[in-house]
Amino acid sequence: MAKKKKDEASLGPSTASLVAATAVGVVSALWALFQWAERVVVRAGGTAFCAVSERLDCNAVWNSPFARRIHEVTGLPIAGWGLVWSLGVVVLGLWALYRRGERRPLDDLTTALRLSAWVGVVVSLGLAGVSLAVGALCLGCLGTYLLVAILAGLTLFGWKGEGFPQPRRAILRLAGILGAAYLLLLWPGQRTPGDPADEASEVLRAAMKAESGPATGAGDRAAPPDTGGGTEASPE
Repeated sequence: MAKKKKDEASLGPSTASLVAATAVGVVSALWALFQWAERVVVRAGGTAFCAVSERLDCNAVWNSPFARRIHEVTGLPIAGWGLVWSLGVVVLGLWALYRRGERRPLDDLTTALRLSAWVGVVVSLGLAGVSLAVGALCLGCLGTYLLVAILAGLTLFGWKGEGFPQPRRAILRLAGILGAAYLLLLWPGQRTPGDPADEASEVLRAAMKAESGPATGAGDRAAPPDTGGGTEASPE
């Protein structure tokens, strides 16, 4: 019995904790997808579920310069990046469960999951800073913070004795999974409507360009070509 327990411990985190971490990833993915859909609703003229008051308004964070810049540069809104992170946790958790079922070591996957939790904590702190900067509380973000905190409790504290073995391999696995999830979501991300003010500016610039184009062309056509007839001398 003692040997069996020792062998179980050498396999890494327990099956129950891996299932819990994977479940957190699934719930987080669904929550991120819901917030992404809410963003589309707002862009279509609707009202987000979290637009309670001036101080309790997700739109203030979603439409902040930081969030708009992230969408513009990366092609994904903030909620899209939350979905990328969540899918990474789900894939790593399922992979670890598969390995544990085969009684194979989980060192690199355990480290990758713990690093994922650290990434979630750092990003959550950054988003909380954005909320403070715009002077509004994002209720949708609070749900994400809670899920990140649960994952951090499971992996960073619950698996504290595991350490961070095989960090190089873990980073490569995590980067590969997140990169694949990003590419998978890039197409819908690029088609998610941006900020209405930015779109109005683009339309205005296009209209001004269209109006100035024909006017310039008409001015060019107003001057008749010089045939050189006025410089020829009359025959005597």
